[in-house]
Amino acid sequence: MNPWYAFTYEAIIDLANWQTLDADVAKKMVGIYSWMPQTIMKLRMPQNRFMCDVHSLQDVTLAATQTVPNMEPLNNTTLQEFDLDEGAEQIQIVLAPLFGVLGSVAASKYFHFSRPHLFPMWDATLRNEAHLENSPAGFVQYMQLFKQELLVEENANAAAQRYPNNLIRGWDIVRMENRNA
Repeated sequence: MNPWYAFTYEAIIDLANWQTLDADVAKKMVGIYSWMPQTIMKLRMPQNRFMCDVHSLQDVTLAATQTVPNMEPLNNTTLQEFDLDEGAEQIQIVLAPLFGVLGSVAASKYFHFSRPHLFPMWDATLRNEAHLENSPAGFVQYMQLFKQELLVEENANAAAQRYPNNLIRGWDIVRMENRNA
């Protein structure tokens, strides 16, 4: 795992107002894409078009704004507390606008920084290793897998050692250290 993935986490949190989903969107994009192998200026979309030519900052802001009312019931919950079987559809509704604009990898980071005790992050490697669909439904399945892994005491202990303030972040670090790419 790239050590900057650990060293820059707190800096990204401090970069923007993550509590308000549609605030500081430009700063959030800088933070999110600083962790990605391709910047938003070079990321390719279908038909080989650059993402920055397809979606504007206003598109991202609008998607975040559309998400705010659906996100409110989730503001004070954790992944460990949330019933993903009952709430899968609710999570998919929350994810859909930003997944549609940013793609699932960047959107997972946006949601993680906004609600770090609820949303894990993922990337294509983790998604493909788990054989999950690149969609809100696939991400909910990833959340379920992630939650199940944290129920194992050994995993929870490893997560707490890596990041004591947040088991989601701690387990994310452990998973990134152990992934196949």
